[in-house]
Amino acid sequence: MARAWDAAVVKLAKQYQLQDSRMLLYGCSRGANFALRLAMREPERFSAIVAHVANSFERPTPAAANVLWVISNGEFDPGAPNAKRYYEQCRALGFPMFLRFFPGLGHHESPESLSFAKAFFDYALSAGAAEGNLALRIAAQSKAPRYAADLNNGLVFPVSKMDAVPSGQCVLLPNEDMARLWGRVIP
Repeated sequence: MARAWDAAVVKLAKQYQLQDSRMLLYGCSRGANFALRLAMREPERFSAIVAHVANSFERPTPAAANVLWVISNGEFDPGAPNAKRYYEQCRALGFPMFLRFFPGLGHHESPESLSFAKAFFDYALSAGAAEGNLALRIAAQSKAPRYAADLNNGLVFPVSKMDAVPSGQCVLLPNEDMARLWGRVIP
Protein backbone atom coordinates (compact mmCIF):
# COMPACT_ATOMS: atom_id res chain seq x y z
CA MET A 1 0.00 0.00 0.00
CA ALA A 2 2.75 2.48 0.95
CA ARG A 3 4.59 1.88 -2.33
CA ALA A 4 1.42 2.40 -4.40
CA TRP A 5 0.62 5.57 -2.48
CA ASP A 6 4.17 6.83 -2.89
CA ALA A 7 4.08 6.21 -6.66
CA ALA A 8 0.77 8.06 -6.93
CA VAL A 9 2.13 11.05 -4.98
CA VAL A 10 5.21 11.27 -7.19
CA LYS A 11 3.06 11.09 -10.33
CA LEU A 12 0.56 13.73 -9.13
CA ALA A 13 3.30 16.04 -7.87
CA LYS A 14 5.05 15.88 -11.21
CA GLN A 15 1.83 16.27 -13.21
CA TYR A 16 0.62 19.30 -11.23
CA GLN A 17 4.03 20.71 -10.25
CA LEU A 18 3.43 20.17 -6.54
CA GLN A 19 5.81 19.46 -3.71
CA ASP A 20 6.13 15.71 -3.03
CA SER A 21 7.67 15.96 0.43
CA ARG A 22 7.14 17.76 3.73
CA MET A 23 3.39 17.23 3.41
CA LEU A 24 0.78 17.41 6.16
CA LEU A 25 -1.27 14.24 6.65
CA TYR A 26 -4.57 13.73 8.49
CA GLY A 27 -6.44 10.49 8.99
CA CYS A 28 -9.48 9.45 11.04
CA SER A 29 -10.27 5.88 12.12
CA ARG A 30 -9.08 3.54 9.35
CA GLY A 31 -7.64 6.60 7.61
CA ALA A 32 -5.58 7.24 10.76
CA ASN A 33 -4.31 3.66 10.60
CA PHE A 34 -3.21 4.24 7.00
CA ALA A 35 -1.70 7.62 7.90
CA LEU A 36 0.40 6.01 10.65
CA ARG A 37 1.51 3.23 8.32
CA LEU A 38 2.48 5.64 5.54
CA ALA A 39 4.28 8.05 7.82
CA MET A 40 6.29 5.32 9.52
CA ARG A 41 7.28 3.78 6.18
CA GLU A 42 7.80 6.98 4.16
CA PRO A 43 8.61 9.63 6.80
CA GLU A 44 10.62 11.80 4.41
CA ARG A 45 7.34 12.68 2.68
CA PHE A 46 5.81 14.34 5.76
CA SER A 47 6.33 17.25 8.14
CA ALA A 48 3.34 16.80 10.41
CA ILE A 49 0.76 14.06 11.03
CA VAL A 50 -2.55 13.96 12.87
CA ALA A 51 -3.92 10.46 13.46
CA HIS A 52 -7.38 10.69 15.03
CA VAL A 53 -9.02 7.62 16.62
CA ALA A 54 -6.58 5.09 15.17
CA ASN A 55 -7.01 1.53 16.38
CA SER A 56 -3.97 -0.07 14.79
CA PHE A 57 -0.48 1.25 15.40
CA GLU A 58 2.56 0.79 13.19
CA ARG A 59 5.94 -0.03 14.73
CA PRO A 60 7.87 3.23 15.22
CA THR A 61 10.84 3.71 12.90
CA PRO A 62 13.87 5.90 13.72
CA ALA A 63 13.45 8.12 10.63
CA ALA A 64 9.85 8.93 11.59
CA ALA A 65 11.17 10.77 14.66
CA ASN A 66 11.84 13.66 12.24
CA VAL A 67 8.09 14.21 11.79
CA LEU A 68 5.86 16.21 14.14
CA TRP A 69 2.99 14.04 15.42
CA VAL A 70 -0.41 14.28 17.08
CA ILE A 71 -2.26 11.18 18.17
CA SER A 72 -5.82 12.14 19.19
CA ASN A 73 -8.76 10.18 20.50
CA GLY A 74 -12.15 10.57 22.05
CA GLU A 75 -12.07 9.84 25.76
CA PHE A 76 -14.71 7.12 25.22
CA ASP A 77 -13.04 5.52 22.21
CA PRO A 78 -12.17 1.89 23.06
CA GLY A 79 -8.77 2.43 21.42
CA ALA A 80 -7.80 5.31 23.74
CA PRO A 81 -5.66 3.14 26.08
CA ASN A 82 -3.76 1.77 23.06
CA ALA A 83 -3.22 5.31 21.76
CA LYS A 84 -1.76 6.31 25.12
CA ARG A 85 0.60 3.31 25.16
CA TYR A 86 1.71 4.10 21.59
CA TYR A 87 2.32 7.73 22.50
CA GLU A 88 4.43 6.67 25.50
CA GLN A 89 6.39 4.22 23.33
CA CYS A 90 7.11 6.85 20.69
CA ARG A 91 8.02 9.55 23.21
CA ALA A 92 10.47 7.13 24.84
CA LEU A 93 12.12 6.85 21.41
CA GLY A 94 12.40 10.65 21.14
CA PHE A 95 9.47 11.34 18.82
CA PRO A 96 8.14 14.93 18.91
CA MET A 97 4.61 13.68 19.54
CA PHE A 98 1.58 15.04 21.33
CA LEU A 99 -1.40 13.08 22.60
CA ARG A 100 -4.83 14.73 22.89
CA PHE A 101 -8.07 13.20 24.18
CA PHE A 102 -11.37 14.97 23.54
CA PRO A 103 -13.88 14.89 26.42
CA GLY A 104 -17.22 13.23 25.69
CA LEU A 105 -16.08 11.94 22.29
CA GLY A 106 -16.13 8.31 21.16
CA HIS A 107 -14.77 6.84 17.92
CA HIS A 108 -15.58 9.72 15.59
CA GLU A 109 -14.62 13.26 14.62
CA SER A 110 -16.15 16.36 16.11
CA PRO A 111 -15.98 20.06 15.27
CA GLU A 112 -13.52 20.41 18.18
CA SER A 113 -11.22 17.61 16.97
CA LEU A 114 -11.25 18.95 13.40
CA SER A 115 -10.55 22.50 14.61
CA PHE A 116 -7.68 21.19 16.72
CA ALA A 117 -6.20 19.33 13.72
CA LYS A 118 -6.44 22.44 11.54
CA ALA A 119 -4.91 24.64 14.26
CA PHE A 120 -2.12 22.09 14.75
CA PHE A 121 -1.31 22.14 11.03
CA ASP A 122 -1.40 25.96 11.05
CA TYR A 123 1.01 25.85 13.98
CA ALA A 124 3.27 23.37 12.16
CA LEU A 125 3.37 25.57 9.07
CA SER A 126 4.06 28.73 11.08
CA ALA A 127 6.85 26.88 12.92
CA GLY A 128 8.53 26.04 9.62
CA ALA A 129 7.07 22.70 8.47
CA ALA A 130 7.43 23.65 4.81
CA GLU A 131 11.18 24.32 5.23
CA GLY A 132 11.97 21.00 6.95
CA ASN A 133 13.69 20.24 10.27
CA LEU A 134 10.50 21.26 12.11
CA ALA A 135 10.44 18.13 14.25
CA LEU A 136 14.05 18.67 15.26
CA ARG A 137 13.30 22.22 16.43
CA ILE A 138 10.20 21.06 18.34
CA ALA A 139 12.18 18.22 19.93
CA ALA A 140 14.84 20.69 21.06
CA GLN A 141 12.16 22.89 22.65
CA SER A 142 10.62 19.81 24.31
CA LYS A 143 13.80 19.19 26.29
CA ALA A 144 12.83 22.23 28.38
CA PRO A 145 9.01 22.23 28.28
CA ARG A 146 7.23 25.40 29.37
CA TYR A 147 3.70 24.02 29.83
CA ALA A 148 1.95 20.94 31.19
CA ALA A 149 -1.38 20.03 29.59
CA ASP A 150 -4.06 17.75 30.95
CA LEU A 151 -4.62 15.00 28.42
CA ASN A 152 -8.32 14.69 29.23
CA ASN A 153 -9.73 18.17 29.73
CA GLY A 154 -7.65 20.61 27.66
CA LEU A 155 -6.41 22.62 30.64
CA VAL A 156 -2.83 23.88 30.42
CA PHE A 157 -0.60 25.05 33.27
CA PRO A 158 2.90 26.53 33.43
CA VAL A 159 5.33 23.65 33.96
CA SER A 160 6.03 25.01 37.45
CA LYS A 161 2.42 24.05 38.33
CA MET A 162 2.39 20.66 36.64
CA ASP A 163 1.34 19.03 39.90
CA ALA A 164 -2.16 20.39 39.07
CA VAL A 165 -2.36 17.74 36.32
CA PRO A 166 -3.21 14.24 37.58
CA SER A 167 -0.44 11.66 37.28
CA GLY A 168 -0.63 9.79 33.97
CA GLN A 169 -2.57 12.60 32.25
CA CYS A 170 0.25 15.09 31.70
CA VAL A 171 1.48 16.04 28.23
CA LEU A 172 4.42 18.45 28.15
CA LEU A 173 4.23 21.28 25.64
CA PRO A 174 7.24 23.20 24.29
CA ASN A 175 5.91 26.73 23.96
CA GLU A 176 3.04 29.19 24.34
CA ASP A 177 1.75 28.59 20.80
CA MET A 178 1.17 24.89 21.53
CA ALA A 179 -0.30 25.73 24.95
CA ARG A 180 -2.90 28.04 23.41
CA LEU A 181 -3.63 25.50 20.69
CA TRP A 182 -4.13 22.80 23.30
CA GLY A 183 -6.83 24.54 25.28
CA ARG A 184 -7.38 26.89 28.17
CA VAL A 185 -4.16 28.20 29.72
CA ILE A 186 -4.39 28.63 33.49
CA PRO A 187 -1.72 31.08 34.77
